[in-house]
Amino acid sequence: MLKEDVTMPDQQHTDGPSVSIIVPTYNRAHLLPRCLDSLLDQSDPDLEIIVVDDGSTDDTAQVLQRYSSRDSRVRTVSQDNEGGCAARNAGVDAATSPWITFLDSDDEVTRDWLTELVTPLKQGADVVCCGYRQLAMDGSRVNETVPRPWSPEAPTSRVSGGLFLSGTFALKRDLFYQVGGYTTGLPANQLSEFRLRLLATLTEQEGHIATTDAILAIGHQHAGPNIRSDTRAIYESAVFIIDKHLQQLRQC
Repeated sequence: MLKEDVTMPDQQHTDGPSVSIIVPTYNRAHLLPRCLDSLLDQSDPDLEIIVVDDGSTDDTAQVLQRYSSRDSRVRTVSQDNEGGCAARNAGVDAATSPWITFLDSDDEVTRDWLTELVTPLKQGADVVCCGYRQLAMDGSRVNETVPRPWSPEAPTSRVSGGLFLSGTFALKRDLFYQVGGYTTGLPANQLSEFRLRLLATLTEQEGHIATTDAILAIGHQHAGPNIRSDTRAIYESAVFIIDKHLQQLRQC
């Protein structure tokens, strides 16, 4: 069953690291080191990495034990296999920073990624977005995407703007809860559905999205399970999004 909201914890954290990075993972023990190494190599070291192990059956637990014993900034949350959205929500619940960001465990980021995302948040932005590059299995570039301009006054503000792929955005933790978190049970297009709710809220509140065209997040194609090849999941999710957000989509 789809769950369309999350509940803000009664006690909000007011201290701790500058930003909490949520990394959901499932059976990607062979890919996790690349992701975690890029996070631990950030030029801004004031961070915590919360890896949510979504019921992995491979060597994920051993990999995480190795990293957490080596660096206290790596924390692990374990749960039964409930899907990426539930994992992201659980990671936010465990976060101790007022600012959060998300990175899939098969992706990586450049060394200045965190600095570029966190600085505008500290200066008052509600959301910060950066550019994204996708690489093929041989390391060649597939494509690059940069954030779209966004303004609460624009006719398309409730539907389009910024960039909301893995590693391309950071936001206020309170705003994440206000929007309702990720919709659990949605098999695909989770980031798109979250984006629609987020943009609607920012438009109503005349919020601010800061952007940079710098390519700071890097996605990798690989031979493992990938939602892009599950056409039924994509179809079911598209139907759900259209039904839920039809009036909002019609405004654009």
